[in-house]
Amino acid sequence: MHTAKSLVLVGVILAALTGCASGSKSTASTRATNANCPMSGKPVDGTHTVSYKDQTVGFCCGNCPNSWAKLSDAEKDAKLASAKK
Repeated sequence: MHTAKSLVLVGVILAALTGCASGSKSTASTRATNANCPMSGKPVDGTHTVSYKDQTVGFCCGNCPNSWAKLSDAEKDAKLASAKK
């Protein structure tokens, strides 16, 4: 039982450490209104999303939603518009 928990913990840590620099291929989420990450321009991965103005905004990794949260609404609007192109 401890081995399974340890493996899950190691997986979570590795995923957090790789972030946007992972270089892995990803596919756009069907839930997200955008195909590309508004922060990096990379394809969204389908697992990292936030709700913004009645939309689901997708990101390429777990680091980008934190950066997104620091933006003003005007900056978010501009980045999201660019990510939808």
